Amino acid sequence: MFSLGRSPKSPNELYQQARTFIDQGKLEAALKLAQQLRDMEFTGAYEIEAMVYRARRNFERAAEVLEDGLADGAYVWPNLLLLGSTYSDLGRLNDAMDIYDQTLQCPGVDADWVHYNRAIALGHVDMIEDALAACPSDPGDPQLTGLVDILRLGLLNELGRQPKVIELAEFLLEEIESSGGEVEGLPPRAEVHYQYAWALWYGMKEPGPARKQAALALRYDPKHKDAQVIIDEIDNE
Repeated sequence: MFSLGRSPKSPNELYQQARTFIDQGKLEAALKLAQQLRDMEFTGAYEIEAMVYRARRNFERAAEVLEDGLADGAYVWPNLLLLGSTYSDLGRLNDAMDIYDQTLQCPGVDADWVHYNRAIALGHVDMIEDALAACPSDPGDPQLTGLVDILRLGLLNELGRQPKVIELAEFLLEEIESSGGEVEGLPPRAEVHYQYAWALWYGMKEPGPARKQAALALRYDPKHKDAQVIIDEIDNE
């Protein structure tokens, strides 16, 4: 007689479930799935395990896990990309840059994600011009487009190019409005308003307009602590 029970989950299904657990903060559950995936010799096991340790701010252990994966033959671009970001978080910029170069040589790599993470790493060590130059110009992945826009706004603010920030922010806000709100491929509205507020307050010292933009950031994200900081600073002037 045939069993009517559920079929065992595939490695890809377990991997996606583990990613969901991480997003939900269920780190122990994700770690258990990572062990199952290791037993199945699935390369994403190391990525999941490292993501758990990164969520716990244990970057040293995350790097060790990913290095073990490379030694075990899990030489795939998501693992390398995460290792580069982990080295960056550990302050190992040269190692991160070397890993990003290796990642670009992997089959099937999405180079835009590599360039985006390279830009973040360079920004971490205040190489702002280099970080801006590293930003991908036209990402093919819609999930990445909004992230790049926000990163570019922040870097332009750091460089003191507030007129450019305002121009880009107003363009993005028009795009968001015409699209009917938050859509894939556009940055979160709250983040755009925040960067706009940053430019007006820290760069141009225009308290009224800056407070308006910060209030809009809080309207769309009531937990936006940085926007609240701007409002508090303006109110206490």
